[in-house]
Amino acid sequence: MIEGDTYPTNFLPFTRNTANVVAIVGQEYPGEPGDLPVFCEDDCKVVLVSSPPPTAEDESLSGPGGLGKWLEKCLRPHVLAAFEELGPPSFDIGRFPEVFSNRAQFELIRAFDRVKALGPAYGPAEAQRSVSPALHLGVERYTSKPIITGDSRQIDAPVDKREKLVDAVHDLCGVVKAYWLPKIRAIVEWYYPGQEWVWEAMHARILKHLGRDLAKYPNFDFGGMITTLAVKEGGSEKMHVDWFNNMNMFAWVTAVGDFEGGDFCSPQLGGRMPCKPGSLLGARTRFLAHCCIPVAGHRSSLLFLWIVVCSRGPCASCNGIYLW
Repeated sequence: MIEGDTYPTNFLPFTRNTANVVAIVGQEYPGEPGDLPVFCEDDCKVVLVSSPPPTAEDESLSGPGGLGKWLEKCLRPHVLAAFEELGPPSFDIGRFPEVFSNRAQFELIRAFDRVKALGPAYGPAEAQRSVSPALHLGVERYTSKPIITGDSRQIDAPVDKREKLVDAVHDLCGVVKAYWLPKIRAIVEWYYPGQEWVWEAMHARILKHLGRDLAKYPNFDFGGMITTLAVKEGGSEKMHVDWFNNMNMFAWVTAVGDFEGGDFCSPQLGGRMPCKPGSLLGARTRFLAHCCIPVAGHRSSLLFLWIVVCSRGPCASCNGIYLW
């Protein structure tokens, strides 16, 4: 375990402002992210990086269980209590080497190459994160009711290509379900246990609204442990915070291909973490501003996303965002 010196509170107030992130990081942590020291030079070691425990004042900056204060009125009392009981994880960044087999990596590259060869339609670019687009596959997280993402359904693709594209992205998600999610689940259950009730509640709500659709496209159903898979070439090289994530939950990132670079950079914790092909990296991306260093070579990235959902549907506090 590598322990930092201070508990990062820079972005705990839940105000979404990407420009502020860049300005604060530039002012308080000057220098290029790629010049940060590597947390551990040994790529074969499990590496956990943590900050000191928060003070009572630090904890007051966010809502219970790592949620935004604005969410307190959106969630039922038993849900709030469960998140508080779960508590924060014991680390902020974790790198787990050699998690995924060569076969798993080969199947993923094969499936993604098939999608790219067909010319998929990408959703709107996320300019605050990256210059390269990503496909968001699975269930949409930012709507009042869950829907299968537009990228999964390829709604912007030419009609004559749509059926083949949907079949290809469905196959890609099937590879992820078969080879990747079981390994991620095992790591989560070992290093941050107690989340099964969250996954079950998430999955129940998704099936309530999408049971018939997911029966037709079962590979878009990730079982509640994640809701959405983002897959892209390269990485997210712009400094940002994942504003809609729970502060105590991890985003999980992995990459395949023949590449150099792409290290996960955290100025607040004072270092960067390499993530070689077949490794898995987890980070509290609502808690930490982050980016990756430039990539040389061919690198396909997967980001496994999860978010809490509002039990009341769209309301004045969550502004219609799909929160529980």
